[in-house]
Amino acid sequence: MSRPSRLIAFGDSWTWGDELRDPTITNLEWCSDDRNTAYRLSRGFPGLVANHYGLELENHGSNGQSLQSMAWTFEWW
Repeated sequence: MSRPSRLIAFGDSWTWGDELRDPTITNLEWCSDDRNTAYRLSRGFPGLVANHYGLELENHGSNGQSLQSMAWTFEWW
């Protein structure tokens, strides 16, 4: 059996990494600012797990997702 190369994450704001703000970026008003993406993805729980196992992260979490919208996102994926 081959070793997986990616971690695919589905979920809500916690999965997405809401509220994780890079303290080195000045005038960062929103977590969704493109300048914050690498920081947010690497410090959310899916990023920490992916980094620990040396996997590429594909994060499909988003703020406000319900269980139904997570299922729809999974079906789309």
